[in-house]
Amino acid sequence: MKHHNIAPIPAGFDSPFAYSSLSHVQAIWLCNRDAIEDAQRGLIGDFQFVGDVDTALVSVSYQSYLADYGRAALISHELEVGPIVAPPGVELPTVADFLSGADQRSSVGVWPAAVYCDCAPAIAAGRAIYGEPKFESEFTIDVPAPNAPGSRWSVAARADDRTCELTLTLDGTPIEHVGQPIVNYGRRETGEVVSSRWDIFVGSHWWSDASVDVADWAETLTGGSNQRHRELVEARCVQVREHRSPVVAQRSRPFYPTAA
Repeated sequence: MKHHNIAPIPAGFDSPFAYSSLSHVQAIWLCNRDAIEDAQRGLIGDFQFVGDVDTALVSVSYQSYLADYGRAALISHELEVGPIVAPPGVELPTVADFLSGADQRSSVGVWPAAVYCDCAPAIAAGRAIYGEPKFESEFTIDVPAPNAPGSRWSVAARADDRTCELTLTLDGTPIEHVGQPIVNYGRRETGEVVSSRWDIFVGSHWWSDASVDVADWAETLTGGSNQRHRELVEARCVQVREHRSPVVAQRSRPFYPTAA
């Protein structure tokens, strides 16, 4: 009888990890197949890119979240970029089935080429537990929030050797979807490939490319660095998915307790 191998948790870390609040947007891009083969084949080894004969899908996502540890709380901002992949031998979904949410197998997921992050504990945990290539970064953000409603997401992450920027402006009425897990892949320092499931317990809103007014990506290099995400240079955003925690409390304006 075969059993699934459960990856050990490195000493000093715990799992699962709970999010007390979450703001998340994921833009899915359609890239040239040759470009992504050149840029990311070394990252994923014998895994398969999800796409068709000439194209492949890439995820660019931003999240900010609160992690409450009782005696302390952390806020993290992360910008993650990586191809959408499946293990070797798995029958791939069509692009249309993936974008519609029809493919419910827990095998297709994102393999991050880079995760830009401003929270040291999150960087350490991502590297050790999930095999994520995380880079310390500074963020400039202007995104929708309960106290600042809107439809524009502007995120810039400045690492040592580059600045990556994602800008989205959404329009129209999105499609509401129930929450469904996001699968991630990574490679630990030991060389082991690990997979994890990110269960999001709130519903999501999905925008098709027709409802995305603006979708811009930029990677500005400093020094002699090479482009890490060159498959996105001529890519096209085909879908945006958004998850946001509901407001759990509200303090209203004051009033006079006695008549004037």
